Amino acid sequence: DARLLANRALAHQFRGDAERAVALFRDAVARAPDDHVIRFNLAQALLLSGHFEEGFALFEARLDEPEPAARFAGLKTPRWNGEDPSGKTILVVAEQGHGDAIQFVRFVPALARRGVRPILATTARMTRLLRQLDETVAIADIAAPPVHDLHVPLLSLPHVLALDERTFAVGVPYLAAEPGLVERWAGRLGGEAKRRVGIAWQGNSAYEWDYLRSIPFERLAPLFDVPDTEFYVLQRREPGDAGFDLGARANVHDLGPELDRDDAFVDTAAAVASLDLVISSDTAIPHLAGAMARPVWLLTSSAPDWRWQLGRTDNVWYPTMRLFRQPAPGDWDAVVAAAAAALSVF
Repeated sequence: DARLLANRALAHQFRGDAERAVALFRDAVARAPDDHVIRFNLAQALLLSGHFEEGFALFEARLDEPEPAARFAGLKTPRWNGEDPSGKTILVVAEQGHGDAIQFVRFVPALARRGVRPILATTARMTRLLRQLDETVAIADIAAPPVHDLHVPLLSLPHVLALDERTFAVGVPYLAAEPGLVERWAGRLGGEAKRRVGIAWQGNSAYEWDYLRSIPFERLAPLFDVPDTEFYVLQRREPGDAGFDLGARANVHDLGPELDRDDAFVDTAAAVASLDLVISSDTAIPHLAGAMARPVWLLTSSAPDWRWQLGRTDNVWYPTMRLFRQPAPGDWDAVVAAAAAALSVF
């Protein structure tokens, strides 16, 4: 049964054996070639194990899911699949979460170098941040896309442009904070601490795998015990977010209520620009810090998202990022202890 084979593959992937998972997913796809869910799972296993060309080709299976299929069906223009686009206006449509958008917008300026007029369509709250991307890229509200000749989903660009891992980090940094906001937030943070560290631990709680990536706040305590360090909470409290209590910790400051009230990540970017380091679980914030080429440490589970791969402390997307991985499922204590030890000599 193809679905049972796929479940077995997923179990191997969660145990850290991506190559065995790939083999089993291939078997499952051979038995059920029209099952887009299995093809998409194979794509993620391939990407996790570093097989980027085949992985991004199969990653297109995500577009067969009902929600993205409906979104792109509403566009009246043809889908761009890599044919010569010279002289055309291409609408690049942001998809999935904010972290995905920040990670993949790096590829949009490459379209302009191919004689294309690119328009990046994103949510209204993200337009201000992404206007910092490149002067060759127009930014539009996804709710009212302007006139264009062709469209392409944002996460399809590595496949359509035939990119490989040697080019993923080219052009980093590609996002920046607004100078006026940097000046304001530098004054707001203040302090003479040896280290000023941004901290985040909770992703979107509605995401089905959030329990694997978000960290209970109380497990971060060893970090806060590192002397000569001031910590600044960079995450906003959204409905459904796990609560936290700073208690008597005078060196931990909650910036959340002051951040990004109207536009997503613009204040956060300015704060990040004024910090020495960002430490975060797998949220949009490490993507932002990485896109700005700021020092960032990612605390990740033993079964990470495909983009963080396996068994390495660096990654192909952000040159300034360092990864701290769980040695076993659920072992956040070991991750935090390792990060605290590294922070004490940072």
